[in-house]
Amino acid sequence: MVEPEMAYATLDDVMDLAERFLSYIASRVLETRQEELKTLERDVSKLEAIVPPFPRLHYDDAVKMLDHSEIDQVLVRLRPGGWGSVSKGQLLTMAGEGKGGAALGTLLSITPVPFLHPDHPLETALRYVDRWPVVPVVNRADFRKLEGVVTQRHVLERYREFGEG
Repeated sequence: MVEPEMAYATLDDVMDLAERFLSYIASRVLETRQEELKTLERDVSKLEAIVPPFPRLHYDDAVKMLDHSEIDQVLVRLRPGGWGSVSKGQLLTMAGEGKGGAALGTLLSITPVPFLHPDHPLETALRYVDRWPVVPVVNRADFRKLEGVVTQRHVLERYREFGEG
């Protein structure tokens, strides 16, 4: 992990530095570890694609996208671990009040949401989606890595498919 301290740096400055760090690391791995990558049968195209500039989405643009979407709940990652859910209305209210740059945890009480793993049976998902509108599906090895999202509609559609098949 790298935590640079940069006096008088803007958020864009920090993101630029992070992009340079990541692209440098990827290029060095490609330069010096080709043999190991071949042994591990790794797809090097993913490393070759790590080239700045990275896509960026401004907060105001994200709020506009959210405002025009059908999404009711948004997942947020809690620190040090876990997931929570925030309503679209809460986020839009915060943005309207000019609090968009603040950490959600300082402004809202975010209730932790249970999570699933990709190998959990559909019955496990059914137990959760009745109480939580959005349930994260996370990687078993790294709970911070989001693999997908399950909603009540998704689970019911899947049950219908089983019934028709």
